[in-house]
Amino acid sequence: MKGIKLIFMLFLFIWSVPSWAVSMCLEMTSATSCTSPNVATYQPDWTITCSGITIRGVGVCSSSSTRVASNPTVSSSSYYCWCKMIYPAISDFVRMTSTSWGQFDWCEAACAQRCAQLFYNNSTFKNNILKTLKR
Repeated sequence: MKGIKLIFMLFLFIWSVPSWAVSMCLEMTSATSCTSPNVATYQPDWTITCSGITIRGVGVCSSSSTRVASNPTVSSSSYYCWCKMIYPAISDFVRMTSTSWGQFDWCEAACAQRCAQLFYNNSTFKNNILKTLKR
């Protein structure tokens, strides 16, 4: 009986490992080199490769100009572009710049493009994304 109980407990332990033990090491700094992104207009998502690691993110236009940790509010009066890494790790939303877009259409058309471009060539912006990664 003791052997069956031990085997059952071992089975439960092995079965539960993936739910709490899986993690990914993402070794990247603001100085990590990336390839130039190619993101089409009116695309909400962006992809860039940095040191062989594929980075995916989203760009969202929002009427909120203050820091947003979860999903920014999206409305027809949205002018601010918020960027977020979604793979291989998840970051908070980071505002692209301190200025707003003149029209929602401009923001919607180019937000993800600008997020990828800034991640590619602006070490301060890249660091702002990386320092908010969820642990």
